[in-house]
Amino acid sequence: MLPPFGGVNEDLPKVLCALKQYFKGEPFEMHGIYEHTIERFQKYLPQVNKFTTDRDNWDYVYQRSSLASLSGRKLHGKKNHYNQFIKDHPDFVYEPITPANKDECIAYGKECPIQITWSSLEDELPTGNGVMKVTVNGIVKAMLD
Repeated sequence: MLPPFGGVNEDLPKVLCALKQYFKGEPFEMHGIYEHTIERFQKYLPQVNKFTTDRDNWDYVYQRSSLASLSGRKLHGKKNHYNQFIKDHPDFVYEPITPANKDECIAYGKECPIQITWSSLEDELPTGNGVMKVTVNGIVKAMLD
């Protein structure tokens, strides 16, 4: 699973508690953790103390000019994927996210078939626990409290 993004740093222990409950106390892994996330974990989740580098799953780095042209044998597979994508989606347009289209992006995000929400019930419960809800295609698949 991916690490929790955003949110309030002080809520990280609550998120970790919900994940432990979800996995019924079994060990679980988080992947795609960057240095700044490790720093957050070390500060707010000192009990999470094992971090392993998985070099086989690092991102590849390419020269910008190579990616722009997709020439050569090394990038032949990527060029095939690109050509297939353009064939399947002829109306595709790339737009950077700007203040002019941010509301459209937010609306699209709300339509995403998979949503995970965390509701803190700190004001309602003396324990400060919360509820994590996982929704897939509008159907609640899991509720953890």
